[in-house]
Amino acid sequence: MSTERIDPMQFGDVSDWVRSFDPPMRLVDVIGVKIGLSGTLAVAAVLWPEFVEVRGCVLLSWRYNATEFEGWWSQLAGDRTAIEDMVNHLHLWDVFPDVEDPLTERGLVELGQLMAESWRYALRSAYPDRDFLVSFDMEEEEYGPTVSFRSL
Repeated sequence: MSTERIDPMQFGDVSDWVRSFDPPMRLVDVIGVKIGLSGTLAVAAVLWPEFVEVRGCVLLSWRYNATEFEGWWSQLAGDRTAIEDMVNHLHLWDVFPDVEDPLTERGLVELGQLMAESWRYALRSAYPDRDFLVSFDMEEEEYGPTVSFRSL
């Protein structure tokens, strides 16, 4: 991961909100006041996901759907690697579709790298005896910045 992190205060929506108070709020107040507990827990669940294991496939629990899984199982002839590739990816452009400036683009790269690293640790914690390939790719052909994992 890049050693120079982006300061969230570089984003106008954060810096404007923090500075709108006298005295200015702290950056951590953005989490507590503006995002709230439920939003913060949602972010935490994506950064440190829970997994389900189905027919030997390790899947993101929030992406797992039994009907869709059975469809992939049939269509891909039980190829666990291919099924994990289909289920276990997150296109950051789907979450943040309005990437129109270099700072936001850099932010998505930093977020994607951070997510890949946290998924790596979450998988290692949940499945210490299994190996996984966790990746972050910026390929535009793959629909932009994408975090994914599969078993090795």
